[in-house]
Amino acid sequence: MKVPENHPSDRDALTKYADGTHFTTCLDENSLLLFDMNRDGELDLENPAPGSFAFIEESGRGVNNEILEKPFSNLFYSTNYLAQYMTMAYNNTVPAGLYEAEDYMVRWRIVGGNPTNWYPYEWPR
Repeated sequence: MKVPENHPSDRDALTKYADGTHFTTCLDENSLLLFDMNRDGELDLENPAPGSFAFIEESGRGVNNEILEKPFSNLFYSTNYLAQYMTMAYNNTVPAGLYEAEDYMVRWRIVGGNPTNWYPYEWPR
């Protein structure tokens, strides 16, 4: 994964900071960044507006909403792509910050019937 030079990474610091009280985003496995519509490595906060709806994958809760662990409130592009299909199925608000990335395999796009750049079983990395 290519990390932008002007954004050094610190996984431990991110894990501690994104604790359910702070919301963050970072590159996903395919180097896609939520809210980076022009794909320049910077967040585009004008559209959609900051604070728009997005999906947090790791809430730290289990059955009956029981708190099992501290949440991880980092918003990944790929997770929100899956959430797009789930929220559409339940007529809910679609997550913001997504854009078309035709030159990348978005792993959840196949759920919506779009196999663009999807290679079953053997994906050349």
